[in-house]
Amino acid sequence: LTLGTCTPASPVASLALGDTINCPVTGTPTTAQTITVTGSTGASNDTNTANNSTLLSITVGPASQTISFTSPGPQTFGVSPITLGATASSGLTVSYLASPAGVCTVSGSTLTITGAGSCTVTAQQAGNTNYAAAADVASRFSLRHIVSMWEALLVGVAGRTR
Repeated sequence: LTLGTCTPASPVASLALGDTINCPVTGTPTTAQTITVTGSTGASNDTNTANNSTLLSITVGPASQTISFTSPGPQTFGVSPITLGATASSGLTVSYLASPAGVCTVSGSTLTITGAGSCTVTAQQAGNTNYAAAADVASRFSLRHIVSMWEALLVGVAGRTR
């Protein structure tokens, strides 16, 4: 942000209550920052040794951000690890959590299916000096266990009676 020349440019001491000072601020904030407009009361005297006073302080806080995360959808136990692809609107790196551990795990952005059931993957972005933390985005999906032909035959043979 850039602060332009304030008008009127006269000393603060000459302003009356309710007078307006116009100080143009231009630009788009790219970082969290504070801009302070300071006015001068003119020359110092015996009762006013500090001739500067803060007229206005503008603080630009961290920008907000969001996470876009597409669910991997239903999966089958035994599939190859899945690369997760969540993105943060800030461009910062997204991290992941997966639960329960007996069904799915995550390392970096790689999801591994470890059992059947339901898996919840949560995408997170903690923010930094310029961006506030994003709201977590969770995706829950089912994991199936496909019965092999041999497993089906073994269950079928074991279940037969003579």
